[in-house]
Amino acid sequence: MIDWKRISDEKPPLGVPMIVTVKRDCEGPKRVVLSPVYYMKMPESGYYGFFEHGNLQCPIGPHYFEVIAWDYYPKPWEGELDDE
Repeated sequence: MIDWKRISDEKPPLGVPMIVTVKRDCEGPKRVVLSPVYYMKMPESGYYGFFEHGNLQCPIGPHYFEVIAWDYYPKPWEGELDDE
């Protein structure tokens, strides 16, 4: 179950994988989910931002996306596998 936290109420921890809901200002759905995403300090500017996995050169937003909510990235299912 996802326990969304509004970004205006609670900032996420640094460097932890998470899922985020973003509000888009371009065409298409106004809200989308991105994952995995990391909240990190940008090395060149010292500002903080959200980065998609594998793309640490370009933070998410603010021109097209605004992060409005986040939750921790879910853990894998831990039930039995058919081949075990």
